[in-house]
Amino acid sequence: MKKKIWIPIIIIVLLAVLFVPIPSGVMKDGGTRVYSALTYKIVHWNRIHANGTYEKTVVYGPGDCWKSIDALWERESAGFGNRGETYTAEWMEKSERTKTDDELIGHIRITEIYDNCFFASPVIPMPYQIKLNGTLSSEWCVGDQVLVTYENIYYDDHTHHIEADFLTVEQSDFELDPNADYKPVIYLYPEEETEVSVKLDYSGRLTCTYPKYNDGWTVTAFPDGTLMDEKGQIYNYLYWEGETLTQYDLSKGFCVTGEDTAAFLDDALAKLGLNRR
Repeated sequence: MKKKIWIPIIIIVLLAVLFVPIPSGVMKDGGTRVYSALTYKIVHWNRIHANGTYEKTVVYGPGDCWKSIDALWERESAGFGNRGETYTAEWMEKSERTKTDDELIGHIRITEIYDNCFFASPVIPMPYQIKLNGTLSSEWCVGDQVLVTYENIYYDDHTHHIEADFLTVEQSDFELDPNADYKPVIYLYPEEETEVSVKLDYSGRLTCTYPKYNDGWTVTAFPDGTLMDEKGQIYNYLYWEGETLTQYDLSKGFCVTGEDTAAFLDDALAKLGLNRR
């Protein structure tokens, strides 16, 4: 008799695992919510992008439910900016933007295409959104990885928007180097407004810095983490990347289930001395 009782219970549990979606929290892209089951995934898109906010609810079947949210977004965004449309929205407030000579645009991936411009994101993840003015030839498509030359580059530190006029576009063959250090940033939180000089003790070659490293950084740091250089330009952190000579030992680490990731990072990063920001 007991066996007969357990059979329907097991069936109910199995069906729940297969078909009941579990929420995985709210993403920081504007408020996208994801609900995942073993057989499908529901995404309530609310992602901020170059032309506004993308709002849509999509159910992804077995072929897509195991894909990352970034892979799904690449497919969703493929239809943005159809050629034949002109981008007219204001991308930067002129009072907020600063003209710069810094090499902020390297290897990028096209995310949207319009008749008068296209948008891209860095291949190496950075907090930048890039708008390149000019007409892109029909040989290029959304998702292509390219390298551009450009002029008249502007940067808005508040929105992390970059805008420039592109001159040439060519295929990029860039691949992530396992011996490179990508996207390291340095935060400074003094107890009071302080002029700070920072130098890197780095075994390797720096490939990109922002602001320019020269022989180090000298900035005025404020208790809220804001940094200001001698020209009055505001930054949230000191950015650098490089090619290292260091050989890392990856034989030890952590294995965390997806649903426990946020709690694990909150605990681990707090132990490293990082604040919520």
